[in-house]
Amino acid sequence: MSNETGDEYARTAEARPISHYMKAPIAAALLRERYGDAKAQSIALRKQREARRARSRRRFKFWTEVTSTIENCSRS
Repeated sequence: MSNETGDEYARTAEARPISHYMKAPIAAALLRERYGDAKAQSIALRKQREARRARSRRRFKFWTEVTSTIENCSRS
């Protein structure tokens, strides 16, 4: 069953998970679009702490990049 209006594609784009498998600038842009600068920053910092507790260098590096990207965009 295909939805002719394209609503299902809009919903899947909104529900797209943000993970360390995507590029950091893209993840930062998605977070800022969904939540705004302040909330996106707090989410990225929380995920960074979770990655540190999980001892995942890859995730920690990713969330560090996302956090710095959000900071740089909000300053501009």
